[in-house]
Parts: sequence; C-alpha cells; structure tokens
Amino acid sequence: MLALRSDIQEQALSELSQLSAYRPSAQSNGSATASLAKRVPHEIPASPEFVQPEAGTPDRDADQLRSRFASYQSGTARGRRAVVGPVGSSTRVDDDPRVDTDQANTPPAPSW
Repeated sequence: MLALRSDIQEQALSELSQLSAYRPSAQSNGSATASLAKRVPHEIPASPEFVQPEAGTPDRDADQLRSRFASYQSGTARGRRAVVGPVGSSTRVDDDPRVDTDQANTPPAPSW
C-alpha cells in the first residue's frame, strides 16, 4: 500500500513539474497591443425624463381598508399560533383547537 501511495505521489509531482515549466507562446503579429481595442471615454446619454405621478391620493374605501388590515392581523395571529403548537410537541396537529378557521371568510372587527 505504501508503494502504491508513493507511486501516485511521484506521478503527481512529475505532472506538476511539467505544468510549472509550461509557458504559452505569444503570437507576434506586430505589436502586442494591436489586437486590443483602445478604450475611449464616451459621453453618457441623458436618461429619459422621469414623470412624477399625480400628487393626489387614490380613492380608497375606509371600511375596505380596515377589513384588509383586520384580515392581515388575524392571518398572522393564526399563523403564529399554528407554528407554536402544543408544549412538548414538535409537530402541529391539523385539528388543533387553538387554530380558528374563518368559514365565512369574514375578518374579525379591529381591536382599536
């Protein structure tokens, strides 16, 4: 086994020494910079005009907005309760009584 290991090491070292001695040949078609494009600064084109939207506020129904916020609040509360689960248990049971379901999809009234 030691002989095999030393043989592999010798092969690896000989390949490395061959690679370290490798030098790519340079093509000489004149000067070395002839094939490179010269970088010249150009004028930056002007950006298009930014049109500001109207300053007025969009029409929103206050009750619809309250309903949306209440739905968001109840959804996050249900999600937190679902993730916590019972004490001492690492998995959540689908019929957990602490997770209420909105059958009618009506959000509860806001608490403020």
